[in-house]
Amino acid sequence: MSEAAGTTTSNVEAIELVQDDDVKRLAAFSDAVMAIAMTLLVLDLDKPDPRVITNSAQLHDALDQWSAYISFGLSFWVIAIYWRAHFRAFRRFRRVDGTVLQLSLVFLFGITFLPFPTAILQRFSDERVAVLLYSGTLAAVGYSWTALWYYSVHKGHLVLRDEDGSVRMGLERCLLPPTVFVLSFCVAWIDPVLGLWTWMLLPIFGLIRRIISRRPAHA
Repeated sequence: MSEAAGTTTSNVEAIELVQDDDVKRLAAFSDAVMAIAMTLLVLDLDKPDPRVITNSAQLHDALDQWSAYISFGLSFWVIAIYWRAHFRAFRRFRRVDGTVLQLSLVFLFGITFLPFPTAILQRFSDERVAVLLYSGTLAAVGYSWTALWYYSVHKGHLVLRDEDGSVRMGLERCLLPPTVFVLSFCVAWIDPVLGLWTWMLLPIFGLIRRIISRRPAHA
């Protein structure tokens, strides 16, 4: 009798974790949107014109656009982080509803908009409005992803496993990037250059959070 009950429980869990077609369609659509956004980032880099450049000095001058390279690398890295989080989350998704679709579209709207503030930052990295626009966009992207993640967990659409940690830990992971960019937004209002350096807190805080989360809990 116990074996039969155990088999039934296993079957129920297997059924609960089966994804419906809507989840797969939404995941594929999101992957495509993020891939296109990543590709568009490189289009804003200035390409050396071989018809104009005639010597190595001119080539070095043409390639001297470090703010553009840094902006491109940062935006690509941020989208890659959210793609990785999205990929891992949607492996746990069982179903989607109308709210999940709406929140996903809001999140993807921010992702597709990101190449625009990236291009502005590449050309005007020392201007307040450029840093404010970029930081504000990434903060909005981060909070929209947090809303999507939390709603999906709360409604049971997203099933957490032991390795995912608690809901609180998940919220901390989601809220860390947008909180840093909100701080950058506030600092950039006073000093745009210092606002740029504030982004360095993101990997530092992330490392601190991982170290703390790995410590064994003491009774």
